[in-house]
Amino acid sequence: MSGAEPHRLEIGPLLGSGGFGDVYRATECSPGGLRTTVALKVLHRAAAHASDAANRLRDEARLLARIRHPVVVQAFDLITVDDRLGLVTEFVEGLDLEGCIDLSPPLPPRPLMRVLARVAAALDAAWSAMDDAGQPLHIVHRDIKPANIRVGRDGQVRLLDFGIALFNSADRNAETHSDVMVGSMPYMAPERFVARSKHAAVDVFGLGCCAFEALGPSAFLADLRLRELTALALSEDDYTAHLDRRLAQLAQPPDLVDLVRACLSYRPSARPSAPSVVERCEALGDQLSGPSLHRWCAEAPWPPPPSRIGTLSGRSVPRDPASSAEVPPRHRDVGRPRRIERPPTTAEPAMVLDGASMSNRRSPPDDTPEAPPAFPSIPLGTALEQLQISEQEAEALRTPPPAPVRFEREPMPEAEIILEPLTAPAPEGPRPLTYALVAGGCALLAMTSTVALAAVVGVVLAMAVGGL
Repeated sequence: MSGAEPHRLEIGPLLGSGGFGDVYRATECSPGGLRTTVALKVLHRAAAHASDAANRLRDEARLLARIRHPVVVQAFDLITVDDRLGLVTEFVEGLDLEGCIDLSPPLPPRPLMRVLARVAAALDAAWSAMDDAGQPLHIVHRDIKPANIRVGRDGQVRLLDFGIALFNSADRNAETHSDVMVGSMPYMAPERFVARSKHAAVDVFGLGCCAFEALGPSAFLADLRLRELTALALSEDDYTAHLDRRLAQLAQPPDLVDLVRACLSYRPSARPSAPSVVERCEALGDQLSGPSLHRWCAEAPWPPPPSRIGTLSGRSVPRDPASSAEVPPRHRDVGRPRRIERPPTTAEPAMVLDGASMSNRRSPPDDTPEAPPAFPSIPLGTALEQLQISEQEAEALRTPPPAPVRFEREPMPEAEIILEPLTAPAPEGPRPLTYALVAGGCALLAMTSTVALAAVVGVVLAMAVGGL
């Protein structure tokens, strides 16, 4: 097509940054003149193409292309921008769930149930996704938290960031290690602190943490240090006591509190499955009152779009085959993820929501950037190695320090003190040394007539006589 504009990507404002890279809002310009708003997640320059971060990004792209569900963010392509690996995904104008919680008024319980139901359905689709051979991939997201759930201005919901997901496939780029734990600790299930867990109940626990944070005064495991989190993970009794204390702070209907309790159960087998969460959230949504999710989104006080300038802002990147990221040779048979066709979805029924106010909510910072879509969520690239501690150490953490030991001394027998009157000693006669000093002084006076010397001798004699 002669005279057509080249296929290019115009990079716009910076949406957010993290330990692995940056996320930009960009515009994809096709040769036919179509302009589509997309999100560009690009790794930092320090992350080489063969690094673990780059391999995780490649794995995430393949997973996003493999999962066929409208709530899972859609991946378009892997590209290279200024020698940095980047992933192009769809962009949803709105906020993450954390931002919706921080709005005033915050997201009420009924639309929250709709959001959680859709995310649970997406998790079930990820677990059931198949590879090319028809084998289940059993994808576990492992980082379900409010920052990875996107709520659009029109009521659409997207699940983001499969960067640390576990899945069954030989076509994996990133290495997995049993002695390395990655993720966001305040949203991690107890079993993840003591063993490498690969089951869907891990993500259900994350959903429970999202529900508690949206309904309560703070995050479920807020303000707990690593050793405290690990101690709770090693003791079912201590964990259950913590759960009971925190659930007592939820002023919500009993059925809603029971759902949160089930999702946050200590034992993975006690947590509901993702399809069960969908069913229970839908049922609760029918019981609660208030505006629907679409109505709330239409009336919510959305903040203005971010306008931060990043190092790539203003760049125009050609979208020809030369700019596409090269897949490592051992994975070229899988192919790069391209724009995929998804089956049409039916219209989502409206839900109406409870407008009960939530007090004691944390205030959002004024300069906090909008959370980016589909971005690696490991805080500052944190990878905690050798996190497990022994049962003895955990018991030491749980057991309060003993009271200081007080040593009792045996009473000492009272000493019998006898006071006798003191009598002055009888005066003694002159001592022999006194006689010697006096005799010497007299002899010295006889040998000299110096008055000064005589004075000195007199002083010496007086001192001698007085001290002896």
